[in-house]
Amino acid sequence: AMTYTGLMWQDLKKSGQIRGRKMPPTVVVVLYTSKKHWRTSLNISDMVQSVVGMERFLPHMEYLLVDINTISKKRLEVLIAHGNLAAVQIAMELCRSREELRVLIKRLKELLQPEQISLRRDFVMWLQRVLLPRQAPTGATIPELADLEDIGEMLAETVQKWVKPWRDEGRQEGKAEMLLRQLQRRFPNLPGWVEKKVLDAKLEVLGEWSDRFVDARSLQDIFGDEAQGVH
Repeated sequence: AMTYTGLMWQDLKKSGQIRGRKMPPTVVVVLYTSKKHWRTSLNISDMVQSVVGMERFLPHMEYLLVDINTISKKRLEVLIAHGNLAAVQIAMELCRSREELRVLIKRLKELLQPEQISLRRDFVMWLQRVLLPRQAPTGATIPELADLEDIGEMLAETVQKWVKPWRDEGRQEGKAEMLLRQLQRRFPNLPGWVEKKVLDAKLEVLGEWSDRFVDARSLQDIFGDEAQGVH
């Protein structure tokens, strides 16, 4: 957070967008997309070892955490209708179909003006290097994209084969969340490794664990030797 803020200020200063000695007020926003619970402090100072007498010299910077999994689809639709670019980006992170993604990209093109060259380029880079590779099947090639228009054409021509992996991923996530809820009810103090193991598991493995859960009296009954000694 501190690095990005410093680099942004440096860029603004070099480009002549800042006059004078003071930097503009900045809020660092973390867009959190994982299904796992956020466990890190929201203030940089909590990540630095405290030494008596040095407290006032420690870095102090708090950032805004936006957990996309806590935002309802209806709320996103309202924000998108009002032209909120962040809501469009969040909806893209959550979408699970080619058609839904095409609609969102169309809305993005409507909101971004032609003169917003830098912002358009940033969205293209994010789509090409972050979102599309994460959504695509293993081994799929993402073509080089120059503008948002290219992305719309690419989706129309090449992404049909991604539909099944999208559906499989949705089934995997739903089954993993269901199993975690059941585990938390039966074993209230779940160790951290359980959540990671369940969320990372393949669909067929989740099915096997769900079958074991029915008669399980301990985590070891479900996960085997890894849970030995944990009840």
